[in-house]
Amino acid sequence: MIDLHSHLLPGVDDGSRSVEQSVGVLRVMVGAGIDAVCLTPHLAASRLGAGVPPAHDAAFAQLLAALPAGPRLYRGAEIMLDRPLPPEASEDSRLRLGGTRHVLVEFPRLATFPTIAQALGHVRELGLVP
Repeated sequence: MIDLHSHLLPGVDDGSRSVEQSVGVLRVMVGAGIDAVCLTPHLAASRLGAGVPPAHDAAFAQLLAALPAGPRLYRGAEIMLDRPLPPEASEDSRLRLGGTRHVLVEFPRLATFPTIAQALGHVRELGLVP
């Protein structure tokens, strides 16, 4: 079984606060039959011009080092489409679920259907699958 949406990248958003906490949760997940986890910290499209924060890369490396055995870990992000996704974001495999063409997106609370439809169309134009 694969978990495609988790906030277990330690210390980078509203999920796990430490490597130890992430490792503990991942071990419980393995016990429940999950053998792969895609780590999807929150990122806003409006902040992607600078790329993925270096803290995310560091946290991923720390988690890999602390978990020699366990589920396979993949990168991804939960991208808040608070503005259109910048084209260069489609090239960064760390934003896509497991490096695939699939992306996890969310919208501001007050987004309207026309705005959502347009944003998803733009994501598709970039060659990604929301």
